[in-house]
Amino acid sequence: MSAQDALTEEQLESFLAAVSRRGPTGRRNLALFTLMADSGLRVGEALALAAADLVREGTVVTHVRVRLGKGGKPATVPVTSRCAGRLDRWLAERAAAGLGSGPLFCTISRGQATGYTLDGALVPGRALDARYVRQAVARVAAQAGIAQRVTPHTLRHTFATHLLRQTGNLDLTRKAL
Repeated sequence: MSAQDALTEEQLESFLAAVSRRGPTGRRNLALFTLMADSGLRVGEALALAAADLVREGTVVTHVRVRLGKGGKPATVPVTSRCAGRLDRWLAERAAAGLGSGPLFCTISRGQATGYTLDGALVPGRALDARYVRQAVARVAAQAGIAQRVTPHTLRHTFATHLLRQTGNLDLTRKAL
């Protein structure tokens, strides 16, 4: 993947705007996609987060504690104010659904899974599957009218490309990832 594979700022905004906000699933997905796009987290790193991994200053989420990469190196990654607001809305949805501890980005419905299976049934509070996230990202990109192939890793490359363009510092980009 290269800088040409990254989304432009306009495409990223269109992508995020195309995420449904009608129900809790949409607000969860919006928080997840915003976190990945604004922080450069890999899908596995984002899905491994628990609500306890959110760092707050007062009532505002400012950072997430993650284990980066395949080695699981612990790091504290800053979040944007846009991401913090979306995380807060998703946390309110989690609380309303009675989902306490456990994976931050989890299932919230009961019933049959569509498009992929988790033993055939959805159980509230179960960690999202990376396959679901890949399919959801592709679906949202198509709804946004983005012709190129978009994956969760595209969001990571988009973050890195935008950071590099803003700072001109590749070392800073590498440290942020």
